[in-house]
Amino acid sequence: MHTIEITAIQENEIEALSTICRTTFKDTFVDDMPQEDMNQYFEEAYNHETLLSELQNKESWYFFAKINQEIAGYMKLNIGSAQTEPMGDDYLEVQRLYMYKQFQSKGIGSELMKKAFEIAKEQQKSKLWLGVWEHNHQALNFYTKHGYKIVGSHQFVAGNDISTDYIVETEI
Repeated sequence: MHTIEITAIQENEIEALSTICRTTFKDTFVDDMPQEDMNQYFEEAYNHETLLSELQNKESWYFFAKINQEIAGYMKLNIGSAQTEPMGDDYLEVQRLYMYKQFQSKGIGSELMKKAFEIAKEQQKSKLWLGVWEHNHQALNFYTKHGYKIVGSHQFVAGNDISTDYIVETEI
């Protein structure tokens, strides 16, 4: 097993961030979301200006997971008003956690999740939460393994595509 390195994403890495965001989202949802809606979501969520603004937000963090300097996955965390739902000051949101296909099931997601717990403790949060698509059984199993429990749901909108995400949370 190669060493997994977790690094904070820098502004000069936005193109690599945009690439992994688009590729991993498409790989995850290509069979379940119309291409037109996916393209619209990409243009709104993963454009240079949006990603730069999120990187500069003091209530958000982006991390790459790398193996031998190669980007394998990424994660986005939010607190306070940067959270996608008003969960309050006790919570840290894991908004995005994705791997390139060839790096899935290699312990990288678990290393990123450890980093999320570390940041939550540093920020004096008592709970982690996230939204996960109700039909993404692989992700649901992963989060359950890490102590998350379903506590609600919300809608995820991409273009005209509206899907249901479970809201899951765990205590620190």
